Amino acid sequence: MTIHLRPLVREDLNAVLAIERVSFSDPWTRGMFLSELEPRGYNQAFGAVDTATGELVGYCFIWVLVEDEIHIANIAVRPSHRKLGVGRLMINEVIRRGKEAKAGGITLEVRESNTGAREFYRKLGFEEAGRRVGYYRKPFEDALILRLSL
Repeated sequence: MTIHLRPLVREDLNAVLAIERVSFSDPWTRGMFLSELEPRGYNQAFGAVDTATGELVGYCFIWVLVEDEIHIANIAVRPSHRKLGVGRLMINEVIRRGKEAKAGGITLEVRESNTGAREFYRKLGFEEAGRRVGYYRKPFEDALILRLSL
């Protein structure tokens, strides 16, 4: 399997929403994604495409915050393509962009109960940096803030 990363466009929205809905119990809405696709100077979005099928199999939305930090606002991989290196490829791209922007680190939130994601990020060097009490609503749960120093 070969994966190509490319910028996301509005035409990708249905595929993004399909992945989002099977990945999260409280998925982002179409409007939220549309907002993130509008250029604002700090937001970027890219997708992972399976070159054999042309299908979008993952996506990542990031914010470059004052050239100091990269925040991963949303990232997901289609269930059929998990544990095949797609997530790692996208995180490596975020790291590349962070270094290019001379960012000090990368942050994201993850559900406290999501042990699979927490282990994935730990293996990539992310460390727990804080907690957001009641961050998630469906179901109600704290988020752990993870950070990778660059």
